[in-house]
Amino acid sequence: MKKIIICIVLLSFMLWFGCELPTPTPEKITLTPEQLQNSFLRKVVAIGNSLTAGYQSSGLVRSFQENSYPYLIAKQMGISWRFAMPWIEEPGIGSTELSDTNYVAGPLRMTPTGPAVVDSTLADQVEELLSNAKLPRPYDNLAVPGADLNDVLNTKISITNPFFRIVLRNPELGNLTMLEQALLLNPSLILLWIGNNDVLGAAIDGGDLTQITSQEDFQTRLETILSTIREKSSAQIVMANIPYVTDIPYVNALDGIFMDFGQLGKLPVVFDENFQPVDFDPDTAAGAVLYLPLKMEETGVAHLLLPYLTAYKKGIGVPDSAFIADFLIQLGVDAAVAAVQAGQIVQGMIASGLNPTGIPIPGNLSLTADETQSIRDAVDGFNNIINTLAQTYQVPIVDANTMLTTLNTSGIDGYTGKYVLFDLENTAFSLDGVHPNNGGYALIANEFIEVINKSFGQAIGLEIPPVNTAQFKGQYLKELQGYSGKIRITEAAERALEGVKHLFVKGDTK
Repeated sequence: MKKIIICIVLLSFMLWFGCELPTPTPEKITLTPEQLQNSFLRKVVAIGNSLTAGYQSSGLVRSFQENSYPYLIAKQMGISWRFAMPWIEEPGIGSTELSDTNYVAGPLRMTPTGPAVVDSTLADQVEELLSNAKLPRPYDNLAVPGADLNDVLNTKISITNPFFRIVLRNPELGNLTMLEQALLLNPSLILLWIGNNDVLGAAIDGGDLTQITSQEDFQTRLETILSTIREKSSAQIVMANIPYVTDIPYVNALDGIFMDFGQLGKLPVVFDENFQPVDFDPDTAAGAVLYLPLKMEETGVAHLLLPYLTAYKKGIGVPDSAFIADFLIQLGVDAAVAAVQAGQIVQGMIASGLNPTGIPIPGNLSLTADETQSIRDAVDGFNNIINTLAQTYQVPIVDANTMLTTLNTSGIDGYTGKYVLFDLENTAFSLDGVHPNNGGYALIANEFIEVINKSFGQAIGLEIPPVNTAQFKGQYLKELQGYSGKIRITEAAERALEGVKHLFVKGDTK
């Protein structure tokens, strides 16, 4: 069904573009005297995936794109007026599947009931959202949500990912890949951030390690990208490395419900609507606590993924009386007493709105410690390759990996790496728990600006001013328009969170 929707969208775009676009030719650059003084800024081009496109809250719309890190950098350079983006107008194009297949969802918005799809567009009218579809040359920001290294080199159009059609506009632009279109623009500076999607799918799809690109393929593809740029252009390149994709809220937001059970290790436990572990110990004496582990399919679980919230409300993972009794016996409680206590606890759960089904949490909603380590090892390997090739091709590196670690440990400019439900005002992440929000992209822009200034500033007499990140604080408070109550998460919101992975899990999107 999803493929049918996307095919409708692609057909609509083809009818919209028609044959009106001329065959693209390399840009004729007309520079003012001021621009001639700084040829470094002559043509800035961005290559990448959703992080470079400005994708957030499971979608793209102009208000998000205007806060993408390449566009923010262009603004700070004073060239945003000629930095062409694939402008997607309201209500935007999202990745959440709707029950009515005649409509395409917009991005998630913050509501009093949590992240939700509040707008949609008829599938056969989606083409009207791309306001500059007939620009007779490639866009300067060519980043495609869902793209990996292979896509940069080889993908011209995708049956299952409409963003390739939206951004690359093939076949009207000559059936050229992302890299080919970038080189057609005769760039002077390329902002390159790619490779996250060569590992992200493993993290958000429950530890499916087959989603990870091999180290050999990663090296071959990245070297091909860099060598091609060097051979076919005189552009300078600034490239970012890959953060640990296990350090995003989609993966770690529920880490607070893990409790230490000594020899049993850390286990996720039954929690309340405030995401706080529930104490089931009837003894109110100081220091007496009884946390009940959730029932899991896998052992050694280190993370429960954000979409588990939907399953939890259905009782998945909530222990039944048999499981509780067995656990109490492990703690040294007499079997007969354990059976009685288990029955009482189950009644209490039901009274509080929980559904103790005793059905274990499936593996696609969790990451084990071993899976987490394998994913981190893959990222380390990719970053080693990036560092080696950066030295070979003389490319300065933006350390996005260290940036995310710092964001999660001590924060940056007052922003945190927490999910929006836990830090509504200061989070740097968007509602999908995977991508940055406006403030997060401003932080990324400043990391790029710092590297650009350090690497090229003195030689070309350029000092790009940093973005004022404070201006983006409270993005979701503004969306709530003064609502001061508690944010609740509805089942619809949770389905939307689950939907974010469709673009980024291989086999689901390709």
